[in-house]
Amino acid sequence: MEILKITSGFVTQTFDTDRQAWVNQNFTAGDECVYEVGGDEINVEDFRARVVGGKEPYLPFEMKQPDAQQPLSVEEQNLVKDVLRTIGKDEQMNFAFAKSLGYNELDFDKLCEGIFQKMANGRVTVEE
Repeated sequence: MEILKITSGFVTQTFDTDRQAWVNQNFTAGDECVYEVGGDEINVEDFRARVVGGKEPYLPFEMKQPDAQQPLSVEEQNLVKDVLRTIGKDEQMNFAFAKSLGYNELDFDKLCEGIFQKMANGRVTVEE
């Protein structure tokens, strides 16, 4: 026999307007639960009577967060366009360009690596 446990609660979600994506969500379970068998409600005592040992086993709520790789922000998309224009003119990374944007070489390299990874995963397209 399968028993359905329905737990009431609520969800809070965070939308990032710069990235135009959902970036986080929290699931908060309430104390109120309903148990059903075949669409008919049963009481908690009836449920526990069907569990060996008479105690409800613990099962954590495993809710998934939004995809960790969010689309690029408008600022990141503009940077990608500038970087691609620069790279297109010179096969090596133009670190003078990076410095003009306020990045040191290592930080700029890491930033570009992350941006290019998002591009490879189809998270952003850059049009001329």
